[in-house]
Amino acid sequence: MSSLSSNSTAPRHGIELARFIAVLALCFTASGVAAWQFGPRIVTSILPMTRALVDGFDDRLKVQSLTVETSKQDSVVVMRSVVVRPIVVGPNALFPTGQGGFQLSTPVLRILMPLLIAVSLAGAWPAEPALRLTQAVVALVLAFAWLLIDLPLTLHAFTWDTLMKTYQGQSLSPLQQWLDFMQSGGRLAAGVMIAAIACVSTGVFARWNRARRS
Repeated sequence: MSSLSSNSTAPRHGIELARFIAVLALCFTASGVAAWQFGPRIVTSILPMTRALVDGFDDRLKVQSLTVETSKQDSVVVMRSVVVRPIVVGPNALFPTGQGGFQLSTPVLRILMPLLIAVSLAGAWPAEPALRLTQAVVALVLAFAWLLIDLPLTLHAFTWDTLMKTYQGQSLSPLQQWLDFMQSGGRLAAGVMIAAIACVSTGVFARWNRARRS
């Protein structure tokens, strides 16, 4: 009997897994298209706050411009900064000159990766249709909050990474560790974590709501 039961449940699990993969692929495709279409606008909308935060991280540097530049191939966040107070980097001392400065950029889709992963996973996770939609919305809100933190930290970390590589400095600062983590799979981990939080919290609230009504 147990053998018969296990044999009958195996195909059902296989169908459920195939359905989840298909829905996940659909969600990723839809999220990717939406990010390609609206991602630059989303990132542009938070650039004023991002610029203020980056300026506040270190008063020795000042952001001259922070924009999203779009081409046919890609959209990138471009930041230009200048030194406004002396900085010692390795064996070099940098002084304000009032001109020059340096520029760095990062792709918009890379910045939005946690949002894409979180919304796609939360929207595809098996649940009732209404609950799936709620999971996706909660994941979207949490991922946007993550974006508000991640973008200024990433740009500031990129700035110091550029300075260290250009002027032969060495640093094991938390900022450098943050950047290394984000570039080596941290955004994937963040997206999965956000999706898990969204699904678990939404499911707990749904069960609590049903128990309260009953």
